[in-house]
Amino acid sequence: MATSGWGGKLLRNVLSRLSALTRIFAPGMTHPGLDPTPRFSAALAGHYVIERELGAGGMAVVYLARDVRHDRKVALKVLRPDLAAAIGVERFLNEIKTTANLQHPHIVPLHDSGEVDGVVYYVMPFIEGVGLRERLDRERQLPVADAVRIARDVASALDYAHRHGVIHRDIKPENILLHDGSAMVADFGISLAVQSAGGARLTQTGLSLGTPHYMSPEQAMGERTIDARADVYALSAVLYEMLVGEPPFTGPTVQAIVARTLSEQPRSVTAQRHAVTPALDAVVQRGLEKLPADRFATAAEFSAALESDAHAVPASRSTPSTSRWRTAAISLGAVSAALAVGVAWLSRRAPQTALPALTAYVTSSPRAPSELQDIALSPDGTTVAYASNASMDGGRIWLRKLRDTMTTPIPGTEGAHTLFWAPDGSGIGFIATGWLCTVTLRDGNVRRLAPAPLPVGGAWGPDGTIVYSPTFRHLWRVSATGGKPTRALGTDNDTANGSRDPSFLPDGHRVMYWDTFLNGSTSAWVGDLKTGKAQKFADGISSPVYVAGYLLYFQYNAQTTLEQPGVLYARKFDINSLKFTGDAFAVTGRVDRPDQSAIVTATRDFVVARETDVAQDAGGGSHGTLYWLDRATGKTSLPLKGTGATWGLRMSHDGHRVAMGGGQLWIYDPARDVAVRHSVPVSDGPWPQVWSPDDRDLAVANGPKMYVMRLDGSAPDRTLPTSTDEWVEPVDWGRDGWLYFVREPSEANLQWMLNRYHIPDGRVERVDTGTGNINEARLSPDDRWLAWESDGSGRHEIYLGPSSGGGTAIRVSRDGGGSPRWRGDGKELFFVGGDGRIMSVGVQWGASGTAPVVGEPKRVADLVIHPNPFGRDPFLDTRFEPTPDGTKFLVQTPLAVGAHRLTLVQGWRGGAP
Repeated sequence: MATSGWGGKLLRNVLSRLSALTRIFAPGMTHPGLDPTPRFSAALAGHYVIERELGAGGMAVVYLARDVRHDRKVALKVLRPDLAAAIGVERFLNEIKTTANLQHPHIVPLHDSGEVDGVVYYVMPFIEGVGLRERLDRERQLPVADAVRIARDVASALDYAHRHGVIHRDIKPENILLHDGSAMVADFGISLAVQSAGGARLTQTGLSLGTPHYMSPEQAMGERTIDARADVYALSAVLYEMLVGEPPFTGPTVQAIVARTLSEQPRSVTAQRHAVTPALDAVVQRGLEKLPADRFATAAEFSAALESDAHAVPASRSTPSTSRWRTAAISLGAVSAALAVGVAWLSRRAPQTALPALTAYVTSSPRAPSELQDIALSPDGTTVAYASNASMDGGRIWLRKLRDTMTTPIPGTEGAHTLFWAPDGSGIGFIATGWLCTVTLRDGNVRRLAPAPLPVGGAWGPDGTIVYSPTFRHLWRVSATGGKPTRALGTDNDTANGSRDPSFLPDGHRVMYWDTFLNGSTSAWVGDLKTGKAQKFADGISSPVYVAGYLLYFQYNAQTTLEQPGVLYARKFDINSLKFTGDAFAVTGRVDRPDQSAIVTATRDFVVARETDVAQDAGGGSHGTLYWLDRATGKTSLPLKGTGATWGLRMSHDGHRVAMGGGQLWIYDPARDVAVRHSVPVSDGPWPQVWSPDDRDLAVANGPKMYVMRLDGSAPDRTLPTSTDEWVEPVDWGRDGWLYFVREPSEANLQWMLNRYHIPDGRVERVDTGTGNINEARLSPDDRWLAWESDGSGRHEIYLGPSSGGGTAIRVSRDGGGSPRWRGDGKELFFVGGDGRIMSVGVQWGASGTAPVVGEPKRVADLVIHPNPFGRDPFLDTRFEPTPDGTKFLVQTPLAVGAHRLTLVQGWRGGAP
């Protein structure tokens, strides 16, 4: 949790840093004005004779010269004049003295330095041989043994320098020379000298120390304190390139590279080159961790990991508890024999025998790609159930064996999420299109049990009772064979709204769960199904689960949100007294918790979690970058600047402003690319947002009411009562004064329903959209028709009907759809298709009172906004807005989107202190 602040700062600063990073000079570029003047050459004549230019980099031009006094070849480097002027010649020469004292067999020493007429130079030996960049250009991929040897040579040089207080800051193939079978590091400490001498004035030159392909996240964000772990990151990136043939992150622009560095996980080396062992891959991956604390602490530690014959490394999370384990990081894509043996051992081991500690990685099958957001480990620990992406097969449940990586689909489970197993492993419970369901694995029989339109967890007890939270309020119970659902606990005992994530205790009649409140605080409870009574046993923890004498949980932190990744802790726990009996220890690193639901599942032997290295915004959880998509070219813009944590966005009718809601309300001006924050006194974040027809007012959600504000302050703000206790979310505002809103389900009415509020007289009425849950709706520009998203057919689709409701609805989408958006003239309707791409349909309008003619859906751009737009809550997950003319789209892709893998910790109880 402590690292979340670093990640938040990183994301807040990234946009301002990208503009400076675009001006990094690439090696070999021409630098006008850097050629030595005749006066400069003449002044050096008694010491050095310049023969020819060797190349140019971001800070200097390099010349081959002859050292007259010693009759030897040297590399004479001339500092860029603008850089020298910005940092000060004298300061640079004083700082560089520190590096002149470095003497190591793998470091190219500094011979001399000086200044002539303001031109600063420094001199190093000319190394006969080739540079690593030249060899990579020629061979692309190096033999594994050569790559490891070179990396260890460089690590040796780094370790020596680090122990002498010098950080290189610019490790890259261009600065690694190959001579007589050894690697030597050049320009050691030059970047530090420039940084120390120049300070903030470096921004005047457009220079950013480091090279984007190899730059650590903290360097990319301009952190003031850079330590040895930045060099470890860069060296890991170089080793990655030597093994794979390209750096971990590439892109057409510096911005693209840096954005990927900050938001993506490097692809597995082993997956790209089978000669690389999974454990060597793990060494590289650990060196490339986003957070410095998660990397090797020193270059010596990195080198030691490379030296091991098996390339075994400690657990990749540097917590005190896990660092004591002898843990090998293994990719299950290659099927680790050690893990397979461990899983097979489960069926014949003694009941209390613990498996040896081991960390492995689980990926989804190519047959069933997935974000791995919904996972559940079988009670015997042999199988992971997960939901595939909707774009592949509608989001079915797949079973993946840990022992042999075999993957099997479960038909009839399309749209599944919130997975949980029967205690004997005979079936799986899940939620699909707003219903609690079960599937029997023996015969594949799928049974619908009860509505669950806003679910937050479920658990299957040994007597066949399923406890679940259908509307994010209280716990309910129903038999796995069917029947009428009832409240699980007495109304006097389960009084807090927000009871969630139930799990059964070993006695089979007590259930553990937790509550979350508007201020973000949490509490943990145990309820007894026999007596109906509940008892709170802890404050400040979330997602508690009892497993084999331990409580697994996350620690609440007032400085972060429950959506941000958190460390999973374990602590010995007495289930009779409901008290802790031991000290806490960390089981995993930062576990993803989208929408406050931790992606983690556990048995007595295994913990499986989706961990993240993506820096999260401290104010808003996992919400992604905003950018423009050009419809004609399919190209995307640079990320927008200064918009804060955005959970929802809405463009004004004239396209001149965009309202962005999250922890705060921001109004973004596309023409000026600036955003202004507005203070809004609402209970849970000013989103979603709806513009008034004249774009003067903005309506936002405020719990069970709606808050309306005049942006220019010319009229007082208003709160609109909606005659309901359920929370409401505005979706559109008509010129006739009707403000449309979606009302969240309640235990009395288990359906997302569309309503509208008439501002002139306060009338509230239901808009008849047929059966199904309504996630979003948009009025046509003339207010006569309404497009909405509904799951009434069993999957999310887009429908078109009269704005007052009733009548025959026209189905617009064909293979799934969500998030409808109109073009300004009403002749085109956009939405997100079942494959996660922006779609459009043409709309032809007839005379008043006649139904429009809708064309066939067509793909707008080959860009996935969200691989699974129809999962748990598509209203939150899909965010895009078209300009009024439909030529551009403002798009937000959540940070969690992309390829994911699970971290499997075997023998996790061995980490107990």
